[in-house]
Amino acid sequence: MSLTLAASTLLATYLSHRAFQPPNQKVEEPTVGGDDDKWNSPTLEFIEALIKYGHPTLGIYHAYITYFYPSPAMCLNRASLNPELFTWSSQSTMLLAAATLFASLRLASYQALGEDFVYQINRPKELQTSGIYSYMQHPGYTTVVFAWIANVSLLLRPDGVLGCFLPNAVARYGNIFAIAHAACWMLWLTSVIPPRVKDEEDMLRKEFGKEWELWASKTARFIPGIY
Repeated sequence: MSLTLAASTLLATYLSHRAFQPPNQKVEEPTVGGDDDKWNSPTLEFIEALIKYGHPTLGIYHAYITYFYPSPAMCLNRASLNPELFTWSSQSTMLLAAATLFASLRLASYQALGEDFVYQINRPKELQTSGIYSYMQHPGYTTVVFAWIANVSLLLRPDGVLGCFLPNAVARYGNIFAIAHAACWMLWLTSVIPPRVKDEEDMLRKEFGKEWELWASKTARFIPGIY
C-alpha cells in the first residue's frame, strides 16, 4: 500500500488528461490552412474518444490498485500484476515523472498560446516567441508524444492494470509488450505529425515572413540542442 504513489499516479493522470484534450473550442472557419478534413478522419475521432474516456479510467484504476497493492479486491488476477508498476521502483518513478513533466510542459504551451492554441491550422493573433516557445517551435507536439508514450508504457500493458483481466502467460511479456506498443505509437505519430508541422510552418512563414524566419533560425523545432 502506497498513498504517495497512488497520489502521484492520480496527479500524472489528471495532468495528462488535460494535456490530451484541446484547450479551446474548434474554429468553425479557420482563417488560414484551408480544409482540415484530413485531420478529422473517423479513425482519429475514435482515438480521441478512446483517449478522452479510456485514459482517465485506466489511470484511476491504476491508482486504486497501487493504493491497495498487493491485495486489491477489484482485480481478478493479482498474480499478473508487475510489482515494479505498483510500488516505488525505478520503472514506476521514471514513467510517472515523464508523464507529469511532459504533460505539464504541454499545458505550458497551451497557456503561452492562449486562445490561439487550436487543433486546426489557424492564423494566430501574434507570433509567440517567449516562454517555452523561446526554446522550440513546436513544444505541443514534442510534449504530447513523450507524455503519451509514458502513459502507454504505464497503463496499456498486460502486466499493468490490464493484467487483472489477462492470464499470467500473457502478462509475463509485459516489458516486451510495453516497448513494442510504445514503438507502434511512435511510428504512427511520426507519420501523422510531420506533414501537419509542414503545413503549420508554411502558414507561419507566409503570415509572419522575416519575423518567423529569424525566430525559427534561433530555436529548435522539437528538442532543444538536438533538433
